[in-house]
Amino acid sequence: MQPGAAKEIMFRKTGSSHYFFACLFLCASLAGFAQTSSDFFDDTKLQDIRLTVAFGDWNTLRARYMDNTYFPATFQWGDTTLQIGIRSRGRGSRSGEKPNIYLNFDKYVKKQRFLGLETANLNSNNQDPSHLHNIIAFKLFSRMGLPAPRLALARLFVNDEYFGLYNLVETIDEHFLDRNFGESDGFLYEYKPNRVFNFEWLGSDPSLYSPNLFEPQTHEDDPDPQPIVDMVSAINSSSDAQFVDAVSKYINPDLFLTHGAIESVLSEIDGMLGGVYGMNNFDFYRFQNTTLHQMIVWDKDLTFSQTQRDILSGMQDNVLARRLYAIPKYRNIYVNALVTATTSLGTKGGWADQEVDRLYALIREAATTETHKQCITDSGALYACRAAEFEAGVKDMHDFIAARPGFVLSAVLNLPPLGTVVVPKIQDVRSAAPYSASSSLAPGSLASLSGSGFASAVMEGTLPLPRQLEDVYVALDGVRVPLLMVAPDQINFQVPWETATGNLPLTVSVKGQLSDAYTVAIESVSPAIFNVSREDGSLITRDSPASPGELLIVWATGLGPVRDAMPSGEPTPPGNLGTPELPAVQVNGTEAQVAFAGLSPGWIGLYQVNVFVPSGVPSGASVPLELVAGGQTVKIDLYTR
Repeated sequence: MQPGAAKEIMFRKTGSSHYFFACLFLCASLAGFAQTSSDFFDDTKLQDIRLTVAFGDWNTLRARYMDNTYFPATFQWGDTTLQIGIRSRGRGSRSGEKPNIYLNFDKYVKKQRFLGLETANLNSNNQDPSHLHNIIAFKLFSRMGLPAPRLALARLFVNDEYFGLYNLVETIDEHFLDRNFGESDGFLYEYKPNRVFNFEWLGSDPSLYSPNLFEPQTHEDDPDPQPIVDMVSAINSSSDAQFVDAVSKYINPDLFLTHGAIESVLSEIDGMLGGVYGMNNFDFYRFQNTTLHQMIVWDKDLTFSQTQRDILSGMQDNVLARRLYAIPKYRNIYVNALVTATTSLGTKGGWADQEVDRLYALIREAATTETHKQCITDSGALYACRAAEFEAGVKDMHDFIAARPGFVLSAVLNLPPLGTVVVPKIQDVRSAAPYSASSSLAPGSLASLSGSGFASAVMEGTLPLPRQLEDVYVALDGVRVPLLMVAPDQINFQVPWETATGNLPLTVSVKGQLSDAYTVAIESVSPAIFNVSREDGSLITRDSPASPGELLIVWATGLGPVRDAMPSGEPTPPGNLGTPELPAVQVNGTEAQVAFAGLSPGWIGLYQVNVFVPSGVPSGASVPLELVAGGQTVKIDLYTR
């Protein structure tokens, strides 16, 4: 079958507040699909990682755990086996009894990737007996629309023996940047607290800032630290009248304060607003071809400890935070973020409490049977801890979640009166196609959200689709999504292909102001239909009805995975990008022959289902066509003759 004619793609607003009408034809063959990194970081199951290491190498790694020496190992996850490099990692949390382990998939096999990943981290949680501080903290950042590494709980087996329970943590690297921001050519730095630093002016020498404090993770041969110097200069030297404009060239004040507010709610004692080392535990990314930086959270194992920690703790120590908080508008923004983060965390029986219960049930056996677990004393010494400390650590989390929100909200009420912060509001999120099987969405599908306060005029994305249009972005589970269009009351977007399934938070950011989270159900398949055409692209209408035996193209979205991994926000290339299983189609209750189902080349998130109209279908204006995929049925009425 030869490709038919491509038709124009149009965006139009309908009575149901959906945009998008598209039609195109191309036939391709059926294919299977592969796992993605979202399967590796799936926190709904306990991941099993097996390492086979020479006994001498393993003993040396543990004995010299402060070294970064690599050792060869065989890595196994599910049916995948790779030859990789491993080494000890971490700063104050290193231990020879239960080392943190850095998995380097291309250390000995050049350019080798595992599900697109170059590296991953196994954290032993030596400073967290519950194993759950990091995962709940990262999830709260994601719920608030800020980027955070993915994290799953994993059992580590070394030479076929169970060694212990670990946090499996995504590395902040090019893959992370592409997944979260749709780009990775900017400058990524890991913040290293080699001295106490809270954005004070250290001088004009760039080396005082990078690599001394901001260690380059990309562009290592040309780290270009001058914008960091200029940022610190603006923070310290700009006049009060020019301060916000000067600083905003280098960092978004609203998102900076939101980051700090989340850490305050979590009672972080070693984060962005200071602690033992001043600022700590974040990466810093400068977007490509700009001077604008984004903080990325890291290492929250010392959270969930002090239920009555001051909500303004560290605010006066940090120069940027102190100067922003002195401005009424930004004081309001910080306090509003405190309230939003507290509400999102929830109290007893709320979101975080339920997550702790869910994860506890998942890991209890693995946590209570490991024999190498370490805990830390108040003085910083590590000691052997077992099941009792784990159970106590989980109870402490429940107690913190029950008490901390009330303390934060009470403290907010005791602050001087504050003004109202205007934030974008989400009313509804659904498929961009007008005929859908349910309110859920699927990875790769096209979606539309309605609400208010998004933009002053309509903005359309160009290909490849951007993750931000001017000062607007949408974050799904903390990941910025590709944007087709932003209007004052509607945003059309693509669900990123690597999105995990489950009930996920979606937020809108306008000029750094974040909406409340809206929960979106993500399923692997969630079919929705735009319309039906012939293979030449002409629509089935009253004046041009379908005939028995005729080949029709059902244009849809949400039909799930295809053979090859697809980059989010990019048009489908030519190829065999079929779905692993053909959907079932019935016309007027009669089974129809489906010739092909898969992504349509040249378009984003658009599927075509090639189907023959069965013989004996009656003529009429409301002949039902039903498409069944992933156990869900979506219906559209046809004109037939």
